[in-house]
Amino acid sequence: MLTSGLHLQIEQVLRQTRYQVTLTHILIQYLDHILPGLDFSA
Repeated sequence: MLTSGLHLQIEQVLRQTRYQVTLTHILIQYLDHILPGLDFSA
């Protein structure tokens, strides 16, 4: 029971992290279109 709850919690955190990474990636691509002179890959 404890392991199952922990697994669900970890899965939820990973899902949120993946969402934030995707959001950040989209934002960087968007900024890259606006400011082509800047390098966001670093």
